[in-house]
Amino acid sequence: MRRILSRITRDGRFTYLEAGHPDANPIVFLHGIGGAARGWVRQLEHFRRDWRALAWDMPGYGGSKALAASASITIDAIA
Repeated sequence: MRRILSRITRDGRFTYLEAGHPDANPIVFLHGIGGAARGWVRQLEHFRRDWRALAWDMPGYGGSKALAASASITIDAIA
């Protein structure tokens, strides 16, 4: 069983934590304002047995880059 891994998206904009088998069904944990993916470590440890557990750092939190000041906050801006 894999441990918790710290990852970064291909474009370098976002960071996330990942645990579990990459072919398992995903379960995604999202933090609130002022949080970070690391707040979900205990849940990742628990759910990695049966799931591909992921915890994402929202823009400007954890290791993710902030959105540009001129960026519109839309789904397209963070996709």
